[in-house]
Amino acid sequence: MITTQNNQQFTAQDACPCESGKPFKQCCEPLLEGRSNADTASALMRSRFCAFVFQRWDYLSRTALNSDPNEEIQQYSADKIWCSLKILKTKKGSEKDTSGEVEFVAFYQRQQESAPKTLRQHHEHSHFQKIDGLWYFTQGLAMDDIKPDRNGNCPCGSGKKYKKCCAQ
Repeated sequence: MITTQNNQQFTAQDACPCESGKPFKQCCEPLLEGRSNADTASALMRSRFCAFVFQRWDYLSRTALNSDPNEEIQQYSADKIWCSLKILKTKKGSEKDTSGEVEFVAFYQRQQESAPKTLRQHHEHSHFQKIDGLWYFTQGLAMDDIKPDRNGNCPCGSGKKYKKCCAQ
């Protein structure tokens, strides 16, 4: 059993927080635990999102090229509850490539915010490089926020439509 930053209990059988649709134990858990490596830039991006969810700063440092962002990342993420991830676009980054790009939106809420909590987002265009068979995050460029689909599921994970949940 794993505990997230908001003390949510999470088992390996639960759906992976990266929203791949796979159980955590078959998706990002082996990557976070160092039992396997990401096959694609997108898989590394998803596993890095899970590292934020579970506050696995060691994994974020281990998968970043030319930097040790540990302290900076911890400060940035300290008051955030990471809710969901949406991959918007990928460019290259397949098993055969040596570089790739992933555009994504990660939705979060602030821990100390009183109810109702506002759903916020981190929209980024990330760059990745494959060296000696291993994918690494090289840089991320923050982008303008996008608006969630009113009729889609709320990114906060409540199971409600966005218009009936965080959009109110």
